[in-house]
Amino acid sequence: MKFTSYFFAFLIVTLITVISIPAQAQVPLGLYDNFKTKLLDPTKWAGRERGAGIGGIMLESSRKIMTDPILLSRGSDIQERVYGDTATDTGLSEGANELVFIDGTDITTIQAIVEVKSLKVIGCAANSDATRAGAVINGLFFNTGTPTSGSSLNDVGALLGIWRLSNSSDPPNVLEVVGIVYQCLDAKCGTFNQLDSKSLGTVHLKQTAKLQITWDKTNHQFIFQKGKSTPVPSTYAVSDTDPPGTSNGGAKHLGVLQYVASCDMTKTTQPRPVAFMEAFFENVFVNASALP
Repeated sequence: MKFTSYFFAFLIVTLITVISIPAQAQVPLGLYDNFKTKLLDPTKWAGRERGAGIGGIMLESSRKIMTDPILLSRGSDIQERVYGDTATDTGLSEGANELVFIDGTDITTIQAIVEVKSLKVIGCAANSDATRAGAVINGLFFNTGTPTSGSSLNDVGALLGIWRLSNSSDPPNVLEVVGIVYQCLDAKCGTFNQLDSKSLGTVHLKQTAKLQITWDKTNHQFIFQKGKSTPVPSTYAVSDTDPPGTSNGGAKHLGVLQYVASCDMTKTTQPRPVAFMEAFFENVFVNASALP
C-alpha cells in the first residue's frame, strides 16, 4: 500500500506476538544531547521544515530549548501549526518541523524522552482521510538496491511516534504510540510502501514517554520500545546491504509531523481543518559507537 493519503492505515490495531530480543540487538547507548546549552547546538543539529503542498499552509513553526515548568528538565520544544487545502475534499497536506542529526551515518539506535504538551486536530467530514499530528523519532537506515546519492528512492526507514487522529474514538487526552517500517518510492520519499507496523499502546497528553528505535541489521529487523515495556521487533524481507542514498546518512531526526485533511470550504460551514502540536524532547541518546 502506498503511503500517500492512506499513510495511517497502519493504525489498525493488530495482535503483537512477543518475541525475545537477541542479545546482539542490545547495544550500549551514549548521551547525544541533554539540551543543557542556552541555544540548540549547531555541531549536533540542523533544523528542517518541509511539506504543506499546494493549498496547505504551515504557520507558527518553532524549535528552541526550554525548561519544563513542572519537571524542571531541559529539552527541545518543537511546535507547528498546519492548515489544510480548502479547494477539494480529497487528500492531505503534510507539514513537518524537525531537528536533524548533523551526521546520522553511523546511528542505528535513537532514544528520546517525548512529551506532547498540547495539540489540536480538526478533520473534514467530507474527506475519508483523517487529520493527524505526531511527535516522532524517524530516519532512513539502508537502501534495498543501488542507492543514488541525494535520493531517497528505495531507502528504508523506521518511525516511532505519539499520534492523535481527528477521528479517534479515544478520550481527547489519549494518544497512540505507533512504530512503522517503510520503503521510499521516490527521491523525496513523498510516497512510500508500508513494510510493517506495530502498536505500542497509548500515552496521555502531557505524559512523558521514553521512545527508542534500534536497527538490528544482523537479524534483519527494527526494534521499537516504549519505556520499560517489552521491546517489539519488526522484521523485514528486503535487502539491507547498502547504505541509504539520502544525504547525511539517512537524515535521522526528531520532531513534529502533521497530515491535514483537505476540505472544500465552499460546501461546508465547519472550521477549516488544522493540525497543531507542541512536543518536548529530552535526553537524546544514540548508539555509543555513533557519538562524535
